Amino acid sequence: MVKFIKVISWNVNGISNKVKRYKILTHLKSLSCDVAMLQETHLNESESLKLKQKWVGQVFSAPGNGASKGASILISKKLQFTSSDMTIDKDGRYVIISGLLEHKKVTLANIYAPNSGQIKFLSNLAIVLAQNKYKNNPILIGGDFNLVNDAIFDRSKRKDQKQMGNYRPLSLLNNDYKIFAKALAGRLGKAISSLVHLDQAGFIAGRNASQNMRRLFHVFPRLLLSTNQR
Repeated sequence: MVKFIKVISWNVNGISNKVKRYKILTHLKSLSCDVAMLQETHLNESESLKLKQKWVGQVFSAPGNGASKGASILISKKLQFTSSDMTIDKDGRYVIISGLLEHKKVTLANIYAPNSGQIKFLSNLAIVLAQNKYKNNPILIGGDFNLVNDAIFDRSKRKDQKQMGNYRPLSLLNNDYKIFAKALAGRLGKAISSLVHLDQAGFIAGRNASQNMRRLFHVFPRLLLSTNQR
């Protein structure tokens, strides 16, 4: 029985090229990957079958249009997995599979969110994951959500360089102040988790934005139900 399962989530930015596809699958094998969640495969329905040629195991895919999108879940032959249900997004944005993994019920979801309209997309996805067939299963979610922790700091360098708002702020403080601030931050770090609400997941040790994402998947369906009842 497998004690640990290594899961790798990777936006591959297109693997229609035979050489690139071979290199990526070979690298996953060298990492002893058990479950690989690949986004933006750029493989259509027929090309998605090519993943099975080099990957020794099971492959589940939501095909893209050949030039964008596409998501796949690859499961190594080392794992005992029996699929009982699969949901595929027609636009190639996600693939969700349920079944028995090492004799335990589990749901695997690989998601590739769009660059815009994420709120609508994630709201619809939350409804899908709230279905009864997933209700009692632990859900393992991987993917590329195309989101940032801070919209101000995490800006692309390709933005208009003439706009001041597109630049990262620089610190002009002297070294003495920086040392004091570092010492103060170190002391606050020991108690910050008890002072800051759990909703604030960024920049606090031991917290991750994925926790809030998981909470959203639970909240959205209830919110929609209460709104419809009104």
